[in-house]
Amino acid sequence: MAEFQFKAYSPQGTLVSGSLEAVSEAAVFASLRERQMIPVEISAGADPASASGGRQPAKTRYDRVFLARFTRMMASLLASHVPLIDAVAITLENEKKAKPRRILEGIRKAILNGAALSEALEKAPGFSPAYYRSMVVAGERSGSLGVVLGDLAEQIEHEQTIRSRIRSGLLYPAILFVTSLVVLFVISSVLIPAITPLFENSGKELPAAIALVTGARLFVTENWAALLIGLALCVVVAARAWRQVSVQRAVERMIFATPLIGSLKANVEVAHFAKTLGIMLRNGVSLVHSLEATAGALKSHASRDLVARAIADLRDGERLADSIDAAAHFPMLAKRLIRIGEETGTLPDMLNHVAKTLEEESTRQVALVFQLVPPVLTLLIGLGVGSFILVIMDAVLSVNDLAF
Repeated sequence: MAEFQFKAYSPQGTLVSGSLEAVSEAAVFASLRERQMIPVEISAGADPASASGGRQPAKTRYDRVFLARFTRMMASLLASHVPLIDAVAITLENEKKAKPRRILEGIRKAILNGAALSEALEKAPGFSPAYYRSMVVAGERSGSLGVVLGDLAEQIEHEQTIRSRIRSGLLYPAILFVTSLVVLFVISSVLIPAITPLFENSGKELPAAIALVTGARLFVTENWAALLIGLALCVVVAARAWRQVSVQRAVERMIFATPLIGSLKANVEVAHFAKTLGIMLRNGVSLVHSLEATAGALKSHASRDLVARAIADLRDGERLADSIDAAAHFPMLAKRLIRIGEETGTLPDMLNHVAKTLEEESTRQVALVFQLVPPVLTLLIGLGVGSFILVIMDAVLSVNDLAF
């Protein structure tokens, strides 16, 4: 038996952490479920409360590109009625990278030994998140594994598309920023030291801009070790602070309150919630169990808190829509459609409609943000660097006055 650390929501909606001894992560998940707790994070190791002083443990990073590729290929093969073991073998044959091949080989061997796909995924740590495995279990139980994997592939690919657009949108401003830093470095370390002796030998006072840059350069040169230590300490303090849940919640509230950016984050998060919950419900999983699995798929504390409250309310006989109405970050359209779906018995279809609508809206918002952000950043960087260069060049041109 091994020791596993976990974070889970209690039946009262409180986030708790602790450790359990079990034979596998799946056994820990089942044990927490028996206690009517909602698992959020499960990993091998010591109790997070004792190991990190109550801080949130680091999250496992998954290779999302590999996971999306695997999910899409498996969905296509299973939809074509290819047997599971053959589908995994074909996916393995088409994979070129060494680490993914090792993972797929382990999955293939587990299935050959009689394990279901979900059980094989449990034995591949770091390959897939808990909610992914829960949805695979739902697909296996309902006999629609190919459909579930297809839905998962769409979900993961949409997230990858959003990330790709964000990266590409920030690429040009990042290049411009780095180039500007290089220009400023050359001016301050080459040009200004070359002309400073001209002013000093003439007995005239250095121009303010050159004096400021020279003083800053000398300060950095004389105190570089202390500055590096200070910078390292700032990074360490910031990293430790970020692991505090209270800090994450505060930053999250600020992001949700930011115009456009907050709306984009909310749309992406709610679309993820609706998509995951809808897939689970369409495959015959009860609403409470679907919400428990969905909790592990959500990134924001606000959404996880909402799911914990919703589960507690459902057990008290309340409706899901009543709990969602209290969520400030949920768009009004999502609230209304979920209520209509619950009242008319079409909740899975309505959740799917909510997910598609918000995914389309988030795609438009990303396009809008990156129509505005690169030009604005380019303008701000250009104004800042240009102003600095003009001031320095004015001081450089004043060298001509030294001859008179």
